[in-house]
Amino acid sequence: MLKLHLEELEMYERLQKDCLNNMARICDESYMDAIELLVTIPGIKQKSAMTILSELGYILSSFRTSSSLAGWAGLRPRNEESAGRIKSRKIMHGNKFLRVILVQCAWGASRNKLSRLGMKFDELRKRMSSQKALVAIARKLLVIIWNVLTKREPYKA
Repeated sequence: MLKLHLEELEMYERLQKDCLNNMARICDESYMDAIELLVTIPGIKQKSAMTILSELGYILSSFRTSSSLAGWAGLRPRNEESAGRIKSRKIMHGNKFLRVILVQCAWGASRNKLSRLGMKFDELRKRMSSQKALVAIARKLLVIIWNVLTKREPYKA
């Protein structure tokens, strides 16, 4: 029984490797310039750039502003206030796959203490929980991604 489970695990690992290789080949053929632009952003590497492109697409003309993109991704906080009482500040529903990869990239960016995003994370963590600060950094990353892909210029720290 254990041998069958090991063979199944090897099969899934082989399929995952094949899918990643196919994804890399397709991105190299069609979206190499966009990936090169995204990799200039701190916290984003090759695999995460491919995942972000697969969720967002190459042309962001359907999003007029970075705020509309953040709202679509579900990274814009809600502001439910009535009679001076704040009801909720939870983030909105949106593309959960994009949100997950952006939060992972935000972790990577926040670990680099010399980058602007790392310094901003440390500044935010002093006044809020690290999870909330991480979502704020993920939103900043998404705004940077929108600017990089619409202007077609690499990120300059």
